[in-house]
Amino acid sequence: MINLWASDIGRWDAANYSLLKNVFELNLQLFQRSKKNKTLLFFVIRDHFYDVKRRTGTPIELLTPTIQKDLEKIWTDIIKPDDFKESKVQDFFDFDFTGLPHKLHAPDEFETKVNLLKTRFFISDQHDYLLDKKYKGEVPSDALPTYIARVWQTIKENKDLDLPSERQMVAVFRCSQIMEAILAKFNEQLKPLRKTLREENKEVQNFAAEATRLMKDAIDQYNTESMYYEPSVSEQKRQSLNDQMRRELHELFILQIKFITSNALHHFKEAFLRGLPSDGKAARNFAELANHLSQKTLTYFDQRATDSIPPGTEWDISLDRASLQEQIDDFISVQRKKQLELLLQEVQALLKKSIYNPLSQHMDRVSHTMWADLNKLYEDTQLKTSQTLRESLQGFNCNEQEIEERVNSLKESVFTQFRDMFREKVKGNLASKMFAKFNESFKYDSSGIPRKWTPEDNVASYFKTARDKGSQLIELFSVLRLKAEFKDVSVFDPSATIDPEYIILTPEECNQQMEIYKRDCDSAYNQAISEQEHAGGKAMMGPLMMGLIAVLGWNEAMMVLSWALFNPLFLILMIILGVVLYVGYAFDMLGVYGTVIKTVLSALLSEAKKFINQKLQAQGLNGPKPKTD
Repeated sequence: MINLWASDIGRWDAANYSLLKNVFELNLQLFQRSKKNKTLLFFVIRDHFYDVKRRTGTPIELLTPTIQKDLEKIWTDIIKPDDFKESKVQDFFDFDFTGLPHKLHAPDEFETKVNLLKTRFFISDQHDYLLDKKYKGEVPSDALPTYIARVWQTIKENKDLDLPSERQMVAVFRCSQIMEAILAKFNEQLKPLRKTLREENKEVQNFAAEATRLMKDAIDQYNTESMYYEPSVSEQKRQSLNDQMRRELHELFILQIKFITSNALHHFKEAFLRGLPSDGKAARNFAELANHLSQKTLTYFDQRATDSIPPGTEWDISLDRASLQEQIDDFISVQRKKQLELLLQEVQALLKKSIYNPLSQHMDRVSHTMWADLNKLYEDTQLKTSQTLRESLQGFNCNEQEIEERVNSLKESVFTQFRDMFREKVKGNLASKMFAKFNESFKYDSSGIPRKWTPEDNVASYFKTARDKGSQLIELFSVLRLKAEFKDVSVFDPSATIDPEYIILTPEECNQQMEIYKRDCDSAYNQAISEQEHAGGKAMMGPLMMGLIAVLGWNEAMMVLSWALFNPLFLILMIILGVVLYVGYAFDMLGVYGTVIKTVLSALLSEAKKFINQKLQAQGLNGPKPKTD
């Protein structure tokens, strides 16, 4: 069973490979001729450290090849009897390896590992049981003292063996004791650093200076206490002490760099977010901001990390720096995507603002230059928004290919927005637009004055002309005429080839709008005919007819008047009317009374005229008929 410090693996003196060389030579010269079984060399690697989650330290599987390679080299270099000149170390020995954590720094893990190791000596049915029968010796237990005494006597009498002197063995023993005591003191002095890094979760200020001071004090103390022992042994243990202290410090250094990286990244993110516009708009100087803060953060990391490396250790921080750079790049990438989305939203808002009102105005006017005006609006909007986007993307450090891709995507968006807005204003509203166009010609004359239909007007002729003008809007609005080849094409032409993206209304939808339009036109026509007939009836009420009514109805009128003057109910009604008029006068409400009375009288007069006209027509007193053709 061989104890081997993890930090000493691969080092001849520190690992005591010279002693192992002597064991190999002695075993081969004195015992292997009569021995039948192999010997198991069980290596216990002390202070072994490997964190699976953080992937720090070195797993046992990677250490064992190094040890086996060293053993093979030792076996090659030893002096062998002629019988074993071509032998290999595996011919005489089996090897097994295990690791134990640091007893002071990881006491719980150490205790667990020791208990597991204990079972390998006592539980024989385990697959890794160490005291297997194949390693059984040929010496009875009661003869073991005699056997050991004879072995030692044989070793002493063998002059070819290079055994260490008594002075060297004393030096090894005392220097090991000194080293362990100083190492324990050193670990005690590291507690404040461990508390800051592991419990308070923050970096240590002046880490390198503090680590250097502690190492120097420990080495000075070791030099003082070991100066009188064998120099070669003292130097060997000094190096071992130095290596173990560096290993302890390196574990803390890893945490120190971790917090430096975390702080650097945190400050970078805060500064970056503060540098973005506070009004929620896209940062036009995004690339400049990202490059400046990225370089500033990496410079901060380089300075802090380099200042944390104790002189002479040459610990590498390149992987940590690369990790920080990667995290910075990832954050910048996410923010770049968000800022580009904000930029596109701003351009889309500009696009809608540039299109909506002018498009509505051109569509409402429905002039013969409408599509020429709309084409100019479309091209101007494309040019303006593309130029705005192109200039803004320069601040994001975009290459030409990315700029062109985004500009082309914007142009497609301009077309989509233009088409959707146009379609939104047409679908469901075309019939009303057509009817408005119809009314311009039918209800108003060329001067824009509303028509008063008279019996002399040819309503049907006006109606046909106005209806045809309104029907023309079907062709005007059914196709998006933003391409020269769609200038005169008709959606009703089965031989025409029209891109579906440019079709606003299908023939079926056009027919539906046309039906609605025709019903509205028919209603307007019927109303016009009614007004014309009403105007004809008004012409029949001449002065002669009014005089005839007055003469024939005189007696009846006098009878009603005399009844009203001497009727108490009428007098009461008149008194009430007087009171109401006085109240209206007192509260300045006579204007309201007048409006109400005028409305009522107008309605009664209109009904009376209709009644009289019907009676006159029934008696054959017809006036001139209105023209309808």
